[in-house]
Amino acid sequence: MIDKKIMIKQLRSLVSTAYGCTEIGLIGYAVASCTNLVARPCNSAIYKKIIVEVSPFIYKNVFRVGVPNLGVCGIKMIVAASAMIADPKRKLEIFATVTPKQKLESKKLINNDKVVIKIAKNVNPVYARAMVTTNDNVTIESLVSHYHDYIVYIKKNDRYIVNNGIKEIKQKQTSELKQLDKITFADIMQFVKSCTVKDLNYLNEISEINMRIANYGIVNVIPDSFTENYLKTMDNDSSLYQRIILNTAAAIDARMNGATLPVATSCGSGDHGLTSTIPQYQLYIHRKIPYLRYLQSLALVNFVVWMIKKNIGHLSAFCGSVIAAVPATLAGLAYQLGMNSKKIDNIISSVLCSNALCVCDGAKSSCTHKISTALISGLRIFDMVDKGYCVKPRDGIIASSALSTIKIFKKISNDNLTTLNNSIIESIIKIDKQKHKK
Repeated sequence: MIDKKIMIKQLRSLVSTAYGCTEIGLIGYAVASCTNLVARPCNSAIYKKIIVEVSPFIYKNVFRVGVPNLGVCGIKMIVAASAMIADPKRKLEIFATVTPKQKLESKKLINNDKVVIKIAKNVNPVYARAMVTTNDNVTIESLVSHYHDYIVYIKKNDRYIVNNGIKEIKQKQTSELKQLDKITFADIMQFVKSCTVKDLNYLNEISEINMRIANYGIVNVIPDSFTENYLKTMDNDSSLYQRIILNTAAAIDARMNGATLPVATSCGSGDHGLTSTIPQYQLYIHRKIPYLRYLQSLALVNFVVWMIKKNIGHLSAFCGSVIAAVPATLAGLAYQLGMNSKKIDNIISSVLCSNALCVCDGAKSSCTHKISTALISGLRIFDMVDKGYCVKPRDGIIASSALSTIKIFKKISNDNLTTLNNSIIESIIKIDKQKHKK
C-alpha cells in the first residue's frame, strides 16, 4: 500500500474553494498580481495597456461562462475587473466581492481599448500570462502556469519580484508524487477503507459548501435553464435519483451563471466538485448511510476523478466532468451501498463506454445539460451493473479494467489534444461571429 500520509496529503491537495469558474480565477490571479504593484490600482486612467495571453484551454473555458458579481460574461471584462480589484491574496476567489467603482473603471478600460487578449501556442494547458503597462511606462508581468494558483514569476521593469520557476514544480512532483505514479484502483480502495472520521472529517465541510449553492440554485431557478425544465418532469413524490439530478443541475446552473457563492472544487474544477459531492450527500441523507462510509465515499470520488484527469489531462479537449467526475461519483455511490471492488470497477468502465470522448466546448450554461444527462444514463447503468451487467472487454476501446480503459483514453487524448481542441475553439469563435451578424 502507498504510504497513508502521502495519500492523505494528496487528497487534501485535490480540493479547494473558488468563486465561479476556476479559469476566471486563474486569469484574475495573474492580472491582480501585476496591478497590485501599482499605486492607486482602482483607476483605469493610469494604465496604457493590459495584455493577457492564455492557453487555448483557458480561453475556451472563459469564453461564455458567467462571472460572480459582474453580471456579464467575457474574457475582457474578467481581465479588466481583475485589474481593478487588484487583490491577488484572494487567488481563485478574486470575484467574491466587486464594488460599483471597480465595475465602472473596468468598463472604462474596455471602452478605451486598453485590454488585449491573445491565445498562446505551445504552452501548458493551465497558463495565463499578464503584461501590464502604465502611462508612466512601468511594466509588470506575471505568469500563472501548471496549477491554477501557482505563480511562476512576477517581474517589474524586467526585474524579478517573485521567481518560483517551473523546475521547482517538477522537483516537487518527483519527490512527493513518485509513489503515486503507479497508483492502482486497489491502492485507492485500500486507502479509503483505512481512513477514519478524523482523517476525512473536513470533507463534510466541502459537501456543505456545495449543497448551499445547490439549494440556492433550486430556490433561484434560472429561467429557461436545464434546472427549470427538469423540475417540470419530476414526480410529485420525487425519487432519490431525481433529487440527485435536480440538486446537481441546480448547483451547476447557478455556478455557470455567476452565482456569488463559493464552490468546493475537485482537481481544479468546480463542476467536478459539484458533480462528485452532491450525489454522495443525497444518498447519505436519503439512505442514512453511516457517517464514516459517507466520508470514505468522498475520498474515493476525489481520487477517481484525479486518476482519470491525470491521464486525460488536467485541462483537455475532453469533458472532464462527464468522463471523470460522473464515473467517479457513481463509484462513490456504489461504495456507500456496499458494492464490492469488482462492481465499482465495472461501473466506471461501463460509464466510460457511454461517454467515451465527450468533448469539452468550454464552461457555460450547457455544461448542466451534459453532466445531468450523463448522470441520468449513468444511474441506469449503475442499477444494471448492480444486477450483473458490464460492458465486455475488447468491445471498442473498453479494456479488462477501468484503469486499463483510462490508459486508452490517455493515449487518445495525447494523440489528438491540440488538433481537436483548436478545432473546437475555431468552431466556437465562428458560431459567436454568426450570432453577432444577425
